[in-house]
Amino acid sequence: MLVKDIETVELIEGEELTDDERKWFDYIKWEDYGDGEQRGLFFRYKGKVYDYFGQLEHNNPENGVPDTDGIRWTWIIDDTYFTGLVIHDGLDSAEIKVGRWYSS
Repeated sequence: MLVKDIETVELIEGEELTDDERKWFDYIKWEDYGDGEQRGLFFRYKGKVYDYFGQLEHNNPENGVPDTDGIRWTWIIDDTYFTGLVIHDGLDSAEIKVGRWYSS
């Protein structure tokens, strides 16, 4: 696997999404958002918004995503069988590193 297009992006609250962006997450009751039950974190990468909690799969050795430039990828989001995103979360930060993986 090859990882490219690595960027540092901010985690954002649902309140920061535009109305058009919210339409992609129709499983969230936006009218109830923020009441303590409906919460979420999102991130923007290459013009698309992702649900940080809703689409992640924990990266493990079976996934085959190698460390890249000293970055240990924590999470993976598959787009297709041959591509997807990898995420490194710093745990103490409102920022994450995101890259695109490609099958080689």
